[in-house]
Amino acid sequence: MRRKLRFMAFDKAFEWRFIGPLIRYLGAFPVSQETSGTLNAIRIALRELKKGSVLTVFPEGAREFADGKFFPFKTGAVRIAMQAGVPILPVTINGGNHIWPQTQRYPHLFRRVEIIYHPLMEIVEDKSLDKDANLHIWTEKLRETIASAYRP
Repeated sequence: MRRKLRFMAFDKAFEWRFIGPLIRYLGAFPVSQETSGTLNAIRIALRELKKGSVLTVFPEGAREFADGKFFPFKTGAVRIAMQAGVPILPVTINGGNHIWPQTQRYPHLFRRVEIIYHPLMEIVEDKSLDKDANLHIWTEKLRETIASAYRP
């Protein structure tokens, strides 16, 4: 891929001994769970998209447990896509929950994952609904698309 890849990552991960430098090198920038930190991350994301970067967002906002059950999706990915006027490429990752679930201190390396790319989602707001309703509808469509090929 010729475009720069950027990732949104949990701010505390940047403090972890090996992971912090690695994710920074790979293009990650921190997202804090505090409101000001989230707004700053959205500003960075929008700036990077305007520069032509590809933004990777994990809409659950957290690593899964080993059982692979989804956490509720947050609206950030859809919000950023709406504001930037860019489509979303939904991706299902099967097997990621076996590499580094939340209950595990370090990742298991050399495990298999299956990555499934879905058709682009062009986010088109329904003008008869308010912004929050649009965010929730599109976030649910994103969740359904990703879940459609998911195998825990």
